Amino acid sequence: MPYDLLLTFGGKDSWMVPLESLLPCIYTNLFKYFLHILGICLPITEAALQTTNAINIDTVFISSDVKKNFQITQSKNKNQLYTTQSIDKLISKTSGSFIRNYGRGSLSTLAVKGGTSQHTSITWNGCPIQNPMLGLSDLSLIPSFLFQNVELLSEGSSALLGNGALAGNLNFVNQTKSDSSNNLSVQLAQGSFGYSSHLFQNTRSYKNHQLRLSYSFEKADNDFDFFIGPDKRKQSNAEYSRQNAMLEYRIDQNRMSRTNLRVWYSNNTTNIPPLTTQSENLANQTDQSLKSQVEHSWKGPSTFHKIIATSIWDRQRYTDPLILLKSHNTYHSQYAEYTNQLVLESNLMVLSGLDFQSTTAQTLNYSNKEKQYLYSIFQSIKKPLKNQIIKLGYRLSHANQGAIRLSPDLFYQLQLQSNLNIALSLSENFRRPTLNDLFWNPGGNPNLKAETSRNYDLIFEWTPSVSKAHSFNLKLNPFVRRVNNWIIWVPQDFAFFAPSNLGEVRSEGLIIQSRFYWNFKDSNISIGTTQQVVKSYSTEDVPSQSLLRGDQLFYTPKHKSIIDFAWTYKNQTLQLHHQYISTRKGFNQTVEPFTIIDLLYSLKTKSSANSEFEISFEVQNICNTHYRIIERRPMPGRNFTLTIQHILK
Repeated sequence: MPYDLLLTFGGKDSWMVPLESLLPCIYTNLFKYFLHILGICLPITEAALQTTNAINIDTVFISSDVKKNFQITQSKNKNQLYTTQSIDKLISKTSGSFIRNYGRGSLSTLAVKGGTSQHTSITWNGCPIQNPMLGLSDLSLIPSFLFQNVELLSEGSSALLGNGALAGNLNFVNQTKSDSSNNLSVQLAQGSFGYSSHLFQNTRSYKNHQLRLSYSFEKADNDFDFFIGPDKRKQSNAEYSRQNAMLEYRIDQNRMSRTNLRVWYSNNTTNIPPLTTQSENLANQTDQSLKSQVEHSWKGPSTFHKIIATSIWDRQRYTDPLILLKSHNTYHSQYAEYTNQLVLESNLMVLSGLDFQSTTAQTLNYSNKEKQYLYSIFQSIKKPLKNQIIKLGYRLSHANQGAIRLSPDLFYQLQLQSNLNIALSLSENFRRPTLNDLFWNPGGNPNLKAETSRNYDLIFEWTPSVSKAHSFNLKLNPFVRRVNNWIIWVPQDFAFFAPSNLGEVRSEGLIIQSRFYWNFKDSNISIGTTQQVVKSYSTEDVPSQSLLRGDQLFYTPKHKSIIDFAWTYKNQTLQLHHQYISTRKGFNQTVEPFTIIDLLYSLKTKSSANSEFEISFEVQNICNTHYRIIERRPMPGRNFTLTIQHILK
């Protein structure tokens, strides 16, 4: 069966071009051109084409920008206690993105600007790690403690990042310091509902070598009280444990060449509590994974090359003794990428690269062991002018299931005044069907089309000159995203579900962010706000989902509001976090809006020049609000956490 080339520029219609007779010619000329580019370019990672000013939340960065060229600050807080939290809690507190949480310690997924959890790609140092069977990752399994940077890109980015980045990308970054630092960090935490965590990190350096070992363990009984009307109940079968270990090794061959080796092991056990409509549930799930990564980079006077390869082994076991159900899912994935950058005169940068991903997955619901191969080449050109930045990029990708796909993007930034910038981003993005979409039995549909989107973002940033001691920043981001061939599972005649493609789903909205700083002699005050309003809807009726044209999509709040207050006096910090989530449409009932307020106090002390202690006390959900994020999944009321950290340098 011949492949077709899909061209989706501009309007709603696409053009299918037969390639049966053109493929040899296209591949020959394309690779001649690409090899020529690689020959003259000097590589770099995607980060080389971005101008980021990520805000440091201790060792964790949260940044959200348009094509990594325009920074949208989410939060600024140097308190290290953010690093003790799982990724889902960190993002929920510091960005306008919505975390779909099925209960404390249960599945947590990320939804950006009204998209689904499958519309945000998840990467580890730029390499995809989301589950290829589901197309998403459970963020509750990942502690932010393991990483030095966490980058949240809230704009479609398939041209640079490939499959799945319709709404954005979440990237976990490991970085080793170039200096000969040696330090030991130990962190202990105890809290309500049987919560405890132990974090350990040891970094050793010798000449041009550096070794870092990180370990984290977290567990909780999760036996909090909740209400169903006037009736009080206690959460049951809700225990969970999270165990992660990472080994990193860096060697500098010389000043121009570096190699990084990383190994990440994760072992997690989660009991599944009953729904509020159930009296009992004994289900249990274990998730185990082993990830390894090799990265080698070298550079010249105006060049940078990078080769990175990642291998993933993942196993998931689900058991429900009440209904005699056992499920065992495994997948193996290998990913390799080469990037090359050339810096020409007048700061013109040309990024070229290619990548390859191979996945093998097996489950009792597949007829066979299924394999998927993805190949891509990509290129981006960036030109800074006097008060402007222009960037053009594209990706050409191919899979063993589906068509060859072209994804272009355009970014333009203009500095209107010294303190006023405006930026425009236009992009075409795609998400190929997951392995479950294609092969699940019963229901898999091998004829599914890939989802495609057209994204339009406009960014205004204003930073007026106030004084040296005080500052203010305001950012406005109106956006529109139109997704064609949205993949949705719908019930069939024989009592099972199967995926199909919808016509078009639109997400339209506005994000407003502001940040005030007051700096005094011994103290400083920071107040930040984030307001997100989004309308996500289908342009046609979906009777199987009881979804009418124009209705808000399920579990997609129209409004999210965050207000953060931080006061620091010498070695003490007081933080107040306020979050509001509006009404969400559920599959069976409406999920009511809620407001959550958290308070944290921390104190740092130094026993010597090389020894530092920090103690913090946090009260979450101060008002003891009884709420749900997902229907029939209760969340905990007021709870407390005490954390102690000791750093030896």
